[in-house]
Amino acid sequence: MDNDPDLSLGLESIYYYKGQKFSGKMKSIHPNGTVRITSFLNGLEDGLTLDTYPNGQTSAEYFYQQGKRIGTHNGWYENGKARFQFSYKNDLADGDHWEWHEDGKVYRYARFKNGTNIGTKVWRKDGKIYSNYTYSPERLYGVVGSKLCFKLKGDETNQKTIINP
Repeated sequence: MDNDPDLSLGLESIYYYKGQKFSGKMKSIHPNGTVRITSFLNGLEDGLTLDTYPNGQTSAEYFYQQGKRIGTHNGWYENGKARFQFSYKNDLADGDHWEWHEDGKVYRYARFKNGTNIGTKVWRKDGKIYSNYTYSPERLYGVVGSKLCFKLKGDETNQKTIINP
């Protein structure tokens, strides 16, 4: 991909080969040795994009339709344990998004609806919760290093602790 002078990237992330919108599979090799095979249709990512470690084991799989992320995207560590699982609908994050530490313990959980983050929790490697946030259109509620959001003493607004109002 990087060495082919006939391949070019145009406006709106459309790929061209010899001046025509590219359809087919593109192979790229990342500096860490990971190989990516990306499917294209009419210049846009379409279908499965697959990453593999140098040993041939699957590193990640992503799905696209007319250049937009769709479905469930999964990633794995070299030890075979899950690394991430994200879901998309029409190129927007939608549903549960999970990330794990290499030892298999949960690192991060986030919930999205139509591209908007509704809430996020992050855990330390020792399993203790590091942060717990709930989002609303106006504010971010939560605290770093706490297991639960809580009401501040004397706060008569009945709001939870606010970070970055």
